[in-house]
Amino acid sequence: MYLVILVVVTDPRPLPAISSVVRRWLYLLLGLSLLLIKYYPEMGISFDVWTGVPMYVGATLGKNSLGLAYLVGGLFFFWDTLGRWPERKSPEGKRLLVANITFLAITYKLLMIDDSATSKACLLMGCVTMIIIRSNWGRTNPRTVSVGVFIALVIVGVLQYVFDVSTMVAGLLGRDPTLTGRTNIWDAVLKAQPNPLLGAGYQSFWMGDRMVAVWKSLEGGAGTMEAHNGYLEIYLNLGLVGVVLLILFMISSYRRVSRQLTVSPHVASFAIPLWLVTVVYNYAEAAFGASILWILLLFFVTAVSRSDEVLCGGTVFAVKRKGPLILHSPGQPVDSRI
Repeated sequence: MYLVILVVVTDPRPLPAISSVVRRWLYLLLGLSLLLIKYYPEMGISFDVWTGVPMYVGATLGKNSLGLAYLVGGLFFFWDTLGRWPERKSPEGKRLLVANITFLAITYKLLMIDDSATSKACLLMGCVTMIIIRSNWGRTNPRTVSVGVFIALVIVGVLQYVFDVSTMVAGLLGRDPTLTGRTNIWDAVLKAQPNPLLGAGYQSFWMGDRMVAVWKSLEGGAGTMEAHNGYLEIYLNLGLVGVVLLILFMISSYRRVSRQLTVSPHVASFAIPLWLVTVVYNYAEAAFGASILWILLLFFVTAVSRSDEVLCGGTVFAVKRKGPLILHSPGQPVDSRI
C-alpha cells in the first residue's frame, strides 16, 4: 500500500496524478457497489449473524467500508465540481462536471440506503468546511480559518472528554447511546491491553488469547476484530508511544496543509476538510492504516510538501525552484513566456 503511495506522489505532477488515481478508484467502487446492491443483492447485501438485519456492503467488505467509500467519494466529487465550475463551458470541463454530478448522485443514493451515521456526519462536516474555505471570507482570512478549525476541534474534544457529548447527541437523535455497542468494546479491549507503553506489537492485538478474552466479555460480540476507534486501535497495538507519534504526525500534517490556504486555496479546500474528517471519523471507526481515508491523507500531505503547483481558477501555475515560471493550462501545451 505504501509503495503505491510512493509511486503516485513521485510523479512529476503529483496533484493531477492523485486526482486521476482517486477518480478512477471511485468510478469503479461506487458504480460497482450500486450495481451489486440493486441488481445482485446476494453479493451486495449481507445479513447480521445475530439479528438478521440486512447490511448494504456493495463491493466492499462491510457497511462501514461502504460508508467510508461514499464519504471519500462525496468529498472528492464535491471538491472537484467546485474547482472545475469556472471551466464548465469548455468541452473537457463539461464532460468532467457531468461525471462528477453523476457520481454525486450515486453517492447520495448510497448515503440514503446505508446506515453509517459516522460517514454521513463526516461528509456533511467536510462539505461545510470546504464551502467556508472557498468562500470570499475564507480566502481573505486564511489565518483565521486555519486557527479556527484547529481550535474548534480542540473544543469539541474537550467537551467530549468532560461531558461525553457524543452519547448525549446519540440519545437526542434516537440512536444507540452506546454508539452501536462501541463503548462496550472500548471497555473490553482496554482491560486486555498487555503493555500500555508499547502495546501488543504492530497489528498483533487481535490474536490468540486476547481476542478470545475480548469476545467472551462481549455479549454477542464474537467476531469483532477492531476497536472501532482509530486512536484506541493504535494504543492497543503500539501503546502510548504509537499514540504520541500519531498525534505529532497529525499536528505536523495540519501545519503543512494549512499553509496552502495562502498558496493554493483550491488544494487547501480539500486537504483541510480531509484532515478534519480523518480526525473525527477515527473516533467511531478505525481508519488509521489500511483505509482509503488514511491513504488519501498521506497522498495530499506528501504531495503538498513537494509540489510547486498553484491552481488559480482553471489555470495551473507550476513554479520551478530554479528557472523561469512556467504557465500551464489543463489540456494546453506548456507556455514558457514568463
